Amino acid sequence: MTPCPYLSTNTLRQAFIHVRVFNRTEQNPIGGIAMLGWAIFFLIVAIVAAVLGFGGIAGTAALIAKILFGVFVVLFVIFLVRLIIARTA
Repeated sequence: MTPCPYLSTNTLRQAFIHVRVFNRTEQNPIGGIAMLGWAIFFLIVAIVAAVLGFGGIAGTAALIAKILFGVFVVLFVIFLVRLIIARTA
């Protein structure tokens, strides 16, 4: 059984290079990881708020973190599929 050629290390490396080049053309100094950074930030805010007893703020921050992380994953998959399709065409 041969491994899937579309999920090789080279394909993933090209996907990350594509994301970096795309972000440079958009003049975004933070890069494509900004959304993931915001998700991590809201996760930390939720944890701190929960430890301090602010349940409402913790729940809201956790919800925002989940939404941002979900959007990040969906966009990553879309760009990865687009790269794989472009490489096979």
